[in-house]
Amino acid sequence: MSYRKNLALARAVALSLGALLPAAATLAAPAVTSVFTTYSAGGTPTAININGSALCSPCTTPTTTTVTVGGTTLTVTSATATVVAANLPLLSDGTYTLVLTAGTTGSFNYDLPIAAKIASGATGATGATGATGATGATGATGATGAAGTAGAAGAAGAAGTAGAKGSTGATGATGATGATGVGSTGATGATGATGATGNTGATGATGLTGNTGAT
Repeated sequence: MSYRKNLALARAVALSLGALLPAAATLAAPAVTSVFTTYSAGGTPTAININGSALCSPCTTPTTTTVTVGGTTLTVTSATATVVAANLPLLSDGTYTLVLTAGTTGSFNYDLPIAAKIASGATGATGATGATGATGATGATGATGAAGTAGAAGAAGAAGTAGAKGSTGATGATGATGATGVGSTGATGATGATGATGNTGATGATGLTGNTGAT
């Protein structure tokens, strides 16, 4: 088989494999959201826990993640995608730049405050009572309060004594004449009783003698 044929075959195989293999996924860059500091019993910072996302790539043991604080490389004791733990060297109080590098995906800078915790001493005895201060100036007059609710009605007072009789008033003016009334016609009265029988009249004069009748 010629050299050209071998080269063509190799290219064809490479193209076929490239079509079958999925494209490599883009890895996210690391991001730090918070850092918690661990202290010794004497109050000295000894270690940190770094929280965030994509903090290691790949997350293997030993880890490829590196951490520096103020340019000093720390010993990373454990690393996951969300938490990285590392030991701190002895540092003076101050704010340092923490740089976390997650493999080949990039790095992230974080301002890390460092401050030793000084143990509190025992509480001292209570001091003597101070002298009474001078009287303060009179405060301004307060605002007028709201009106109170109306009180209940008082009991009725006792009846007063009767007053003296007043004098007779003057006679009033004569009132106007009233209108003439118009009465309706009264109903017809009942029939009166029959009157008593009158006295017998005088005997009348004797009448004339009539003519003798024919025989």
